Amino acid sequence: MRKLVQVDGVKVVYTLYTNVVTRAIPLADQVHVPFVTQVEVPGVVSKGNIASITPRTAGSPVPILREYWRAKHVKRVFAFLGNNAFGLGYSPLLKAAAQQIGAEYAEAFLDLSESDFRGVVTRAKDFNPDVILATAQGSAAETTVLRQVRELGMTIPMFTPTNGYDQKSVA
Repeated sequence: MRKLVQVDGVKVVYTLYTNVVTRAIPLADQVHVPFVTQVEVPGVVSKGNIASITPRTAGSPVPILREYWRAKHVKRVFAFLGNNAFGLGYSPLLKAAAQQIGAEYAEAFLDLSESDFRGVVTRAKDFNPDVILATAQGSAAETTVLRQVRELGMTIPMFTPTNGYDQKSVA
C-alpha cells in the first residue's frame, strides 16, 4: 500500500476481506490515505482514523433468519463460522436469534485454511440440528464444510448468508 500511495499516487484505497482490512488500516493511517471497505464486522473499521465503511451491517440477515426459523418451528440451530473477526462477531448475533425463538444453539469455528471438517460435522450431526448455518465469507472452507455435511448424510436445510462465491468448489 505504501508504494501505491507514495509512488503511484493512489488517492483512495478500497479493499474487502476482514483479515486484509484489519492489517491494512494502520498502514492507511500512516500514509494518510482514505480507506473504504465493505467489511461488515462491527468495530473493525473503528480501529483506524481514516477508515470508512459502505455496507449493510453484518447482522442484517439475522432477523430474516430468525423469523424464518420461528415460522418453521426450528428448535436446534448449528452454525459453522469462520474463525476470524467476522465469525466471532456473528456468533453472538446468531446465538441471540436462536434464543429469541426458544431454540438451542451450537457452533463450530472453522480454520479457513483447512479442508477436512468431518470432525466438527460429526459434532454437528450429534447435536441433531433442525437447520445448519454456515458463513466463512464464501471461502473454500465454507463450501467444503457444506459438502461434508451432505456426505455424512445430513439432509436438513442449510443457510449461508455469504454474499458471494468465487471458489471452484461451488461449481
